[in-house]
Amino acid sequence: MAKTPGSRVFAGSLNGRGMLEIRTEKPASDSSLARIIHLVENAQEQRAPSQTFIDRFARYYTPAMIAFALALVLVPPVLFGQPFSTWLYRGLVVLVIACPCALVISTPVSVVCGLTRAAREGVLFKGGVYLEELGRIRTFFFDKTGTLTRGKPEVIHVRSFCDLPEDELLRLAAALESRSEHPLAGAILEAAGSNGDGDPLPAPTFVQAVPGMGIRGKVNGEIHLAGNPTFFNKGSGLSGPQKAAVEEWERKGATVVLIGTGKTMLGMVAIQDTVRGEAMAGLTELRRLGATELTMLTGDNPETGKAIASQLPIDTVHAGLLPEQKVALVREAVEKGKKVAMVGDGINDAPALALATVGVVMGAAGTDVALEAGDVALMGDDLRKFPFAVRLGRRTLRIIRFNVVFSLATKAVFLVLATVGLATLWMGVAADMGATLLVIGNGMRLLWGSNG
Repeated sequence: MAKTPGSRVFAGSLNGRGMLEIRTEKPASDSSLARIIHLVENAQEQRAPSQTFIDRFARYYTPAMIAFALALVLVPPVLFGQPFSTWLYRGLVVLVIACPCALVISTPVSVVCGLTRAAREGVLFKGGVYLEELGRIRTFFFDKTGTLTRGKPEVIHVRSFCDLPEDELLRLAAALESRSEHPLAGAILEAAGSNGDGDPLPAPTFVQAVPGMGIRGKVNGEIHLAGNPTFFNKGSGLSGPQKAAVEEWERKGATVVLIGTGKTMLGMVAIQDTVRGEAMAGLTELRRLGATELTMLTGDNPETGKAIASQLPIDTVHAGLLPEQKVALVREAVEKGKKVAMVGDGINDAPALALATVGVVMGAAGTDVALEAGDVALMGDDLRKFPFAVRLGRRTLRIIRFNVVFSLATKAVFLVLATVGLATLWMGVAADMGATLLVIGNGMRLLWGSNG
């Protein structure tokens, strides 16, 4: 957007050409970006360190087995006069059988295979812990723009309130919006380009943008305005039918841009971000997988949020949110003991992504800050990959649990047999190696086949 002497310039703006002298008003630590990064850091610090069952179990298992084998070798001969060679042999069999090969490898081989399968499908996990955690989650929070919707607003309706043709009304709006960097401006410019006959747009002068309201400027020698109803004295200049038309499109979830002069309302343009084609399939599949709560978070107005949610199997909508408020909602759910997955793509989502049990980023469209804060990236920006990741996490958990239980049960059975002298050293070797090969093969099933 063109700047003139006295204009405010946001941090991170790019100067196209020429030289500018800019005076800073705040230190970098007070910028919006710095505050968001601070929220991300705080959220990451609050994440409890994950510790798997094997880590805790191995702390006691190995010393206990060594102590048991040593006692088996010494106690019977010393206290009961039993032959030392017999109990030495049994102690060696116990040590062979107790070797935790199958137990120790049961978890990492499954996790590595799960991560490899996910990567093949375009889902990247930052670590195995997130694969396991995702399999336990039943509460899902979704950002709206760019996650459930395409993130690309489109003009869906143009209506003239006067004798000005609708295509000319759209070109007039595009002329004003050509000096704006707002996403809605891009939608109007794109629509005008596709509807026009190639003639250049009128060049506006004396352009002034009013943040959160609209833009005004002189086009064809007359001052024109384009913005929301509040920009036009809260819509007081609208007639009954005109006001009804605006409210109708707002109820449908569209953002209405009015175009007029200082005295006359010329018409309106309705703009709406469309729901991703795969969003319905993705959320429906999550529901089938047992999701208990599907919540949408958005900074848009409540009507827009409700309109988008009505097209999807969403349970709850929270609208008009700032980044801090998204964090508060995620924190509230986590403090209630829920495991929460947050799915988003924008910089405003980064703090909530970091605080959630698992943060999932729409990878290709995700901002650098969001990707840094997230734990999982859907590189294809396809929401149908998210239920796949959840199913994979649950299947990985099932295989890990089976491997652990099988390993422990096998050890327990053969330890009893070895203690009473019914297991030989070769049987111990076969049992240990057999269990190890079985859990490896079971974990490798994650590399192929159905993910149900």
